[in-house]
Amino acid sequence: MMEIKVFKTHEVSRELWAQIVEGFNICFPEHQRSVKQLVERYTAYPLGYSYHALYYEDGKFAGFNSIIPTQYIVDGKDVLMGQSVDTYVLPEFRKDIFIFMELYNKLKKVCFEDGFIAFLGVPNQNSYQYSVKLLKCIEIFQLDYWILPVKIGNILGKMKSLNLLTQIYSWMSISFNILLSSLLNFQEDERRIHLKEDDAFMSERLGADKYINVADNKCRFSYTITEDEGIRCAYIMYAGDGKKRTYQALVKCASHILHHEDVDMMMFNGTMNMKQALLTRVPIKFQPRKLPFTVNFLKKEYKKEFSLLLDPSAWDFTLINLDVR
Repeated sequence: MMEIKVFKTHEVSRELWAQIVEGFNICFPEHQRSVKQLVERYTAYPLGYSYHALYYEDGKFAGFNSIIPTQYIVDGKDVLMGQSVDTYVLPEFRKDIFIFMELYNKLKKVCFEDGFIAFLGVPNQNSYQYSVKLLKCIEIFQLDYWILPVKIGNILGKMKSLNLLTQIYSWMSISFNILLSSLLNFQEDERRIHLKEDDAFMSERLGADKYINVADNKCRFSYTITEDEGIRCAYIMYAGDGKKRTYQALVKCASHILHHEDVDMMMFNGTMNMKQALLTRVPIKFQPRKLPFTVNFLKKEYKKEFSLLLDPSAWDFTLINLDVR
């Protein structure tokens, strides 16, 4: 017998969190999490909680899906959208391919009643076809990769002698960009769809221990360091003046990382929406994995009312919106 229970973050008991995290770590062994880390992820957004659907089969916990509520500005209007994350079905229950759909649809019903207009997602390679064909998510665009290589030999896994060349290149590039940004401090172009950001939002969103936050005069920037398959990468989360992302803050962030962190590369994921000469966009065929950005309207009529969501050029979407790493 199937049963789905939906909770808000603060309604989940300590014992149930332990069960959820255990299942997460079984299904995502490369991304081990603690209860503290998951709860931080679910509470670091404006509402202070997320929605969680748990699937039970004959009383046994079988699957999990979360929706993080996020406030957006769409053509000057406040709207509420949910971001689907951390979906998993335990291995012994995966013969039933409809568990994820049942979880997702239950969350759609609950969130629609609470005023959401759409769910956003960045499905991985394993769940992409399921999301598009069964859940009827609509792909809008692929999130871009923007990089500054520091030790290219470590990234390629061979020819470590190339590291010195790219280290010299990264220092020269940052020096040049410091000069250029002092003359031409470009700012991001505001898109018609963007997060509703303020100081409180940014403080909560980037408040977890894994983020390094630095304030330098009028510039503020944030990044996080990860190590995946032996590659140490600094992900740039935000670089701006507190109101807009700026070229000068981006350069200061990269310079700070180069001076203070031992990394193989720096990366920014998402829509750049700003002129800059520091980071290079990675061609699609060389991207390590595709990051398809999708939308799923919670009501059929919303597709017409909010058709702007289907326009790739209207979006500002980065790791601040949803950390997909």
